[in-house]
Amino acid sequence: MAEQPKPKQEQSRSWVAILGEAQLQNAEAQVAAGKYVADVVGEVISGAGTAVVEDYTFGIMSKEYASKHPKARKTGEVIGHCLTTVTGAVETAGAVTEGISGAVVTATGVGAPVGVLAIAESVLEGSTGGSGNVYRSIQ
Repeated sequence: MAEQPKPKQEQSRSWVAILGEAQLQNAEAQVAAGKYVADVVGEVISGAGTAVVEDYTFGIMSKEYASKHPKARKTGEVIGHCLTTVTGAVETAGAVTEGISGAVVTATGVGAPVGVLAIAESVLEGSTGGSGNVYRSIQ
């Protein structure tokens, strides 16, 4: 008679080995989740940086990127555009304040040379603050 193959028997494992294996799998899952979060955060930061550069160069230095996380990148771009919009508004508000104070100094007569220069500088500052906002609204 031919010999019948013996069924494989599982080796019994101790509960310590089972617990150790479960902890190892848990640690591997946490590392994978950490890498995913790092990738997503990196895409958000990269998108924000790209948007800021694009806004300040009036689109001259804009370029499209292939992204593994397009929604994260788009979120970063929105954050970058918001930052440059707020920065432009602050520049414009500063220019208005400087222009008003330059006009007040010019009105005294004695400080006219300084006041006129302050007004001229405020016009330049206001144009840089406003031009980024105008560029974004045209897009």
